[in-house]
Amino acid sequence: MNPIATLALLLACAPLSSAQEQTEQLEALKNPDATLAQRQDACRKLALIGTAESVPALALLLGDPELSHMVRYALEPIPDPSVDAALRDALHTVKGRPLLGVIGSIGMRRDEQAVPTLAKLLADSDPAVAGAAARALGGIGTAAAAKALQSKLEGAPPVNISGVYPHLTMWNNGGECGTGGVVPWQGSLWAVTYSPHCPGGSDDKLYEITADLKQRIFEGSVGGTPANRMIHKESNQLLIASYLIDKDKNIRVIPPTRMFGRLTGNARHLTDPASKVYYATMEEGLYEVDVNTLDVKCFIRDGNGGAPDAGIRSRLPGYHGKGLYSGQGRVVYANNGDRGPRVKVDPTVKSGALAEWTGEGDWKLVHRNQFTEVSGPGGIHGNENPEKDPLWSMGWDARSLILALLDEGKWSYYRLPKGSHSYDGAHGWNTEWPRIREIGEKDLLATMHGTFWRFPASFSRRNSAGIAPRSNYLKVIGDFCRWNDRVVLGCDDSAQSEFLNKRPFKAKHGSPGQSNSNLWFIAPERLDELGPAIGRGSVWLRDNVQADTPSAPYLFDGYDHRQLHLTHQSASTVSFALEVDAHGNERWKPLCSIAVPPKGYVNHIFTEEEKGAWVRIRTDRNAARVTAHFQYRNADPRTPENHPIVAGVATPDRPATTGGLMGSLACNKLGVVAADEEGKPTGYYELGPKMELIRVNDPQAASALTAGVKQPLRSIEVDAASVVIIEDGKRYRLPGSRKDVRTTDEKVTEAPESRSRKHIEDYPADSLSKGASVPAGSTHEAFKGGNAVDGKTDEDSRWIAGVKGARRIGLDLPVVDQTAGFSQSRICREVATERDLLNIHGTFYELPARNAQGMAKVRPVATHNLAIHDFCSHNGLLFLTGIAADAKGEHIFRSADGKAAVWAGVVDDLWKLGKPRGKGGPWKNTPVKAGEYSDPYLMTAYDEKRVEVSASSDAAITLEVDLDGTGLWVPYKTFKLSSGKKTTHSFPKGFSAYWVRAVSDTGTTATVILEYR
Repeated sequence: MNPIATLALLLACAPLSSAQEQTEQLEALKNPDATLAQRQDACRKLALIGTAESVPALALLLGDPELSHMVRYALEPIPDPSVDAALRDALHTVKGRPLLGVIGSIGMRRDEQAVPTLAKLLADSDPAVAGAAARALGGIGTAAAAKALQSKLEGAPPVNISGVYPHLTMWNNGGECGTGGVVPWQGSLWAVTYSPHCPGGSDDKLYEITADLKQRIFEGSVGGTPANRMIHKESNQLLIASYLIDKDKNIRVIPPTRMFGRLTGNARHLTDPASKVYYATMEEGLYEVDVNTLDVKCFIRDGNGGAPDAGIRSRLPGYHGKGLYSGQGRVVYANNGDRGPRVKVDPTVKSGALAEWTGEGDWKLVHRNQFTEVSGPGGIHGNENPEKDPLWSMGWDARSLILALLDEGKWSYYRLPKGSHSYDGAHGWNTEWPRIREIGEKDLLATMHGTFWRFPASFSRRNSAGIAPRSNYLKVIGDFCRWNDRVVLGCDDSAQSEFLNKRPFKAKHGSPGQSNSNLWFIAPERLDELGPAIGRGSVWLRDNVQADTPSAPYLFDGYDHRQLHLTHQSASTVSFALEVDAHGNERWKPLCSIAVPPKGYVNHIFTEEEKGAWVRIRTDRNAARVTAHFQYRNADPRTPENHPIVAGVATPDRPATTGGLMGSLACNKLGVVAADEEGKPTGYYELGPKMELIRVNDPQAASALTAGVKQPLRSIEVDAASVVIIEDGKRYRLPGSRKDVRTTDEKVTEAPESRSRKHIEDYPADSLSKGASVPAGSTHEAFKGGNAVDGKTDEDSRWIAGVKGARRIGLDLPVVDQTAGFSQSRICREVATERDLLNIHGTFYELPARNAQGMAKVRPVATHNLAIHDFCSHNGLLFLTGIAADAKGEHIFRSADGKAAVWAGVVDDLWKLGKPRGKGGPWKNTPVKAGEYSDPYLMTAYDEKRVEVSASSDAAITLEVDLDGTGLWVPYKTFKLSSGKKTTHSFPKGFSAYWVRAVSDTGTTATVILEYR
C-alpha cells in the first residue's frame, strides 16, 4: 500500500477528536504570538491528522522562509487534490529557497497537471530552480514530463544532488585528494586539491569554476599539498597554493623547486605589506615572496628531506603545520601534530604548537598544544588595523577545544566543547584545515571538530560573547567561502589510502580506486539544519588542581541542555565555586558552589536561569585527579519518521527488488554489482558523472569488485541484550532497533567457542606474541604476551589488547557465519577521509578512527530502519543500494533495464532520518557474578532515557557512567532489588554521559535494559 493510501486509511479510522485537534493546530499556526517552534510543531501534527480543511491555512505560508519547509512537510501527506492546486499556484508566487521546496513537493506528489509550468521553469535563469524543475519532472515520470525533459536536454543544467555537482569532481593519483582552498575571484570560483605528503609537487590541479558551473583545469598546475590562500589587495591578486592570479585571471606560478614544502598558509608582511607576503609550510618552513617579481627568500628551512640548503633549521616542537597570520608586530604559526609511534595510537599525547616569529631567527613557542587555523577579523585579506586587531587560533587537547586569542599583545585561552571526536589524534592527520571565514553574514563561520560555529567578527577579550554552535556535520571540510547565494564547502571525501583507519569489520579493499573529492553548495540557512548540536569537553581531566586557581573560561551559552560532572580523588570534601562572565566583558560573578565528598562524584544540570557567555571553576583547596566535564546538547526536533528524501530506499515492509555491492573504481566511475530481491547478483553496471547506470559485460571486474568490498563479519555479536562490537580487545554494546536485513538470516546470536576463548599457552610455541610486551597508549591498554595472540601481519590477524581480570582475548575473529558473502549488508565503511560510518540494527553511527579512540567515541547519527544493502562514498556523494521496485524521485538513479538502482545524496543528508533511539542493555536474564562489571553500553547523544532493572534474587545493582569515553567511571545510582521484582528509572532530561555499565553486589541473574526514545 502506498503512503498516501495508508494515511487515508488511518485517518478514516481515527477518533472524532482528530477534527478538534486539527482545529487547535490550525489556530496555533495562525496565532501571531506563537513562537517558531510552536508553529513548526503544529505543522508536524498536521502532517499526521491534516485534511483538506488544513490546506488553505498552510498554503498561505508556503512562501515563509522560516516555515515553508515544515508547511510542505504537513501538506505532502494530505490525500486531497487541493494540495496539488495550492502547490501549483505557489509556483507563480513563491520565490527563492521556498520555491525550490515547492517544486520538490510537486515532484514527490507526482502532479501531472504541473508538467506545463515545470517545463517552463526548465529555462529559469536560476540554475537551482531549473535543476529542481528537472528533478520534479523526472519524479512525475509521465510521457509529457519525459518530453519536456527531452526538449531541454541540450541546454539542461548540470546534475545537482543535495548541493553536489558530480561533474565538478576533483581527483589525483595520491592516497588522498583533499580540497586545500576555495576562493571566489573575478567572477569565478577557484579551488586547489592536495595529495598527502608532496612537498616537491604532485598531479593535483588548480581548478576554475565559471559562473555557469563549467570546470576548467589550469594546464600549468604543479600540485603539492597546499592549503594557503590570500587576497593581496595592493597588487589585486589572489594567492592560492603556488599560484598568483591577477584581476584579468592571468596565472603565474612559483614552482616547488623555488619554494619547497607543503604550503599551508599566507600572511601579510610585517614591514613591506604592499609588495611582499609570507608563505609557511607544514614542516615549519617560512618564505618571503615579492608579489610583483616573484623573488623568493627563505627565512626558516622546510623540515622535509630534500629541502634546499637555505634558511635556519627550526627547533619548534610539533609538526603538521596548519595556520599562518600576522598582526601586532608578529607572524603567528600553528601546527597540530607530532612524530613518533605513540601519537599514532594515543590521542592524549601532548603534541602540536602555537608559535610566533618577529622578523628574525626561529619560531618562538607560545603554547604547546595542537592548533590549526590562525586568523583575524580581516580574514583572507589580512587585518585592516594590524597593530590593534585581534588574532585567533583554534586548537584542542584531550580535554576540549581551545580558542587562543591575541589581544593587546597578550595571549588568552578559552575552551569550547567538541561535537565530534573523529578529529582527535595526536599525529594531527584527522583535522584537515579548520577555518574561520566570512560568509556574507554578520557573524563569521568557524569549523572545528564537526561543529559549524557562529563566530563573532568582533571577538576580543572584552567582547567575547556570541560564539554558538549552528549544527554538527559529518563531511570533512578543508575550506569554504560564500559564492553568490551559496556557501561552498571544499571537502575531503574519498581517500584511496585509509591511512591508519583500519578495522577487522571493514572490507579489505573498500576504499576508492582513485582519490576524489568535490565541492558542496548549500544555502546559508542549511548550516543550521544539519545534526542537532552536541558538545562534550572538560576544563580539568584527571588533573591536580591548585586551590583558588580558576580554570580557563568554558563556553556556557548556545545549548538547550547543559550539565556538569565533577569528581576528584582527594581524601576530603572539595568545594567547587562556579563563576560566570555573563556578557563576555571579563566581569566575573559567582554562579553557585558545589561540594563533592571525598573521592566522590556529583553532577549538576544547569537551569535556564543559570546562564552567561562563559563559566569557570575554582576549588577551595588543592585537589587530586580532578575532572570537571561538561555535557551539552541542543534539542533534537526529529521524529522517528525518516524524511521523504530517502523515499524509495527499501524497508522491511517494502523490500528491495534491487540491491548490490559498490566500489568507487576511479574518479569518474562507480562500479555496481547489482542484486535481485533474493540477494543474488544480476549484472555489473558502471555509473559516471552524468549519473547514468550502464550495464557493462565484464565478469572479471564484477568478481574483483565483489571480492574486494564484501562485508566481513568479524568482532560483532548479537545477543538477547544488545549488539556487541569488539575493538582492540574491548567489548562495547549498542542499542538495537530491529533485526538487520540481510545479516546472514540471523543464524548466530552469540559468539561460538573459538580461538578467542583460548589462552596464550594453547598456541604454538613459535607464536611471536609469547613473551611480547608492546607498549601502547592509555586508551588501548598495554599489549601483553600473556593476554594477546597474534604474530601474523595479514589483515585478518592483529595485535589486540587483552581484557584485564577476565583475561578474555579479543582476536577480531568471526562471531557470525561468514558464508553470507554477497548478500551481507554493509556494516562499516569509510565515507569521509579517516572516519567511518557504522550501520547496525537500523542506526547509523559516526565512528572515529581507532587512533582517535575508535568505538569508545562512537556517536549515533540517526535511526532509520531501512533495508540498506551497501553504502559507498564517490564524487562527494553517498550512495546506497537496496531500492524498492516502484521507487522514483530525484535521489533515485536506475539503469535502463531496471535491474540496477542506487540512491544518491550527501552523507549529511543522514541527519534527516529518524531521531536516534533503540532498546537494549548490558544484561538481559544474564547470570552475573558479584563485583564483575558488565560491558559498557552506549548512552551519549540519546534524548529520553529510561532503564529497567531486575534480578532473580535480592541484590543491589549499581549503574556507573563513563563521563567522557576515556574510562572515567563514576557511580550513578544503586537499585536495591527484591527477588523477581523489577524497578524502572527515568534519567533527568538534561543528564548525559558517554557509556553506562552495571555491577551487582551478589551473584544473580540480572536484567538491565535501557530504552532510548
